[in-house]
Amino acid sequence: MSAVEVIAKQGRAVQVSLGSVLLLLVGTGALFASSSLVEFSVFFIIPVTYFSWFIHRKAGTIASAVSAALTLCANIASPVHIAHPRCRVLECADLVRLFYRRHIHCCSLEIIA
Repeated sequence: MSAVEVIAKQGRAVQVSLGSVLLLLVGTGALFASSSLVEFSVFFIIPVTYFSWFIHRKAGTIASAVSAALTLCANIASPVHIAHPRCRVLECADLVRLFYRRHIHCCSLEIIA
């Protein structure tokens, strides 16, 4: 039995709590990585995909909005963006589009599967 099958058989509360923990871990990692020159925002695709695939489309949309907000917070705290403050907002807007596209892609795969 694969991990996907095990997660799919769990109740909704377990799936939501597992996704929330995943989002919290990635968000915490992004805030800790913001003090260095490491770009951590790509890892937010994992919880967005999880919420979209296992829970519901609306949960994926909410997860992509929360991921974008956490990315913006991490970018504001980052020393890289101090010289160019508009870059962090534009980068966050690009990430919102990326997270939402990933969410839409996962929803379309769910319909096909």
